[in-house]
Amino acid sequence: MRLNDVVIELAEVEHHFWFVQRVEIEQTDDAIKARLDVRVGLFIQIFFSEKTNRFNMAS
Repeated sequence: MRLNDVVIELAEVEHHFWFVQRVEIEQTDDAIKARLDVRVGLFIQIFFSEKTNRFNMAS
């Protein structure tokens, strides 16, 4: 999986899933951290590192 592919998919999440209110993306040269706000006090955090191919999600 490539970093740019993850960024593109995350940018489209708001338009495809009615329950996602907002998407915030922080990107470095080889990693990405995103926060998907579902409602007040509920979010999904995503981390992906292209260098280590590590992908984590937490809520």
